[in-house]
Amino acid sequence: MLNKIKKNQIFDLHLDLEVYFNPRLRKILNFKYSKIDKLEKNRHFDLVQAKKVNLKYAVVQIQAIYLKKNKLEPLLNFKEALYNLENFKKKAGKFFKIISKKSDLDELNNKIGIILGFEGLNFVSNIKDLEILWKSGIRVFGLCWNFENKICGGLWSNKAISSFGRKSIDFLNKLNAIIDLAHANEISQLEAIKIAKNFIFSHNNIRKVSDFNQNISDKVLKNLKNKKTLIGLTLLPKALKPENSFNSFLKNYKFLYKENKNIVAIGSDFFGFDFESSPKGAKNYVEFYKNLLKHKVNISKLFDNTYKFFYNIISTW
Repeated sequence: MLNKIKKNQIFDLHLDLEVYFNPRLRKILNFKYSKIDKLEKNRHFDLVQAKKVNLKYAVVQIQAIYLKKNKLEPLLNFKEALYNLENFKKKAGKFFKIISKKSDLDELNNKIGIILGFEGLNFVSNIKDLEILWKSGIRVFGLCWNFENKICGGLWSNKAISSFGRKSIDFLNKLNAIIDLAHANEISQLEAIKIAKNFIFSHNNIRKVSDFNQNISDKVLKNLKNKKTLIGLTLLPKALKPENSFNSFLKNYKFLYKENKNIVAIGSDFFGFDFESSPKGAKNYVEFYKNLLKHKVNISKLFDNTYKFFYNIISTW
């Protein structure tokens, strides 16, 4: 409920928890598996850290990539993608509350609430696939992950949203689903902003502050004026240029907060990069949280932005 919001809680728009439960991802990220309910400072996140930083909710997106001969490739097999989703739900359900409807928000039972998504729809070839994903609990649809697909162009492509992509967005609009534009290229983002009912940028910084192609361009930012959306400021090292540190995150936060404080959120992307490359001052969630407090980041505002955005949409599911 809206009146249960407490001070300095965290709602993370992008937390890659699948790494705990998927051996393929652990290999890609060189992640040495250990129990999620034990404190380990040499990793981004565990349930002990979550309690210390008041992590209440997170968007968790299932990956649609794999490693072949040391090269990342898009996952194209729908059945395999669905298997990965069901495997995650089965294993993660022991520790987290999966949210797919309004009543789930009030039934956390002291668990962290997670909203499921896919970070890329390379394996989707028809509307029926999207319908199956929805019925399986997916609520956040990342149109692509860097690779172009049948829907749109990723960061490694100049392709715009296709005819099938527009039909897909129309279908997702009818479901009141949430579309994630984090890895789409600028031309796809600009078109999606016009036609998508609910959309977010789950883990992106601001290109004017940190010059990296995944970060939000000035042109896209200007088109977000008067739009109800969220930008999850991220700790992805490349997105923090020129300095891989909390200080760079803070600069992005101050810039965006001044531009439009109502769309600022956190999208850590923890586990989306290896621990050794973590930003200085944000090696793990506890260190990150301490610096948020120390530098007077308005954590409660960021939570409020994100919670209200999702609450209003989830209430329709």
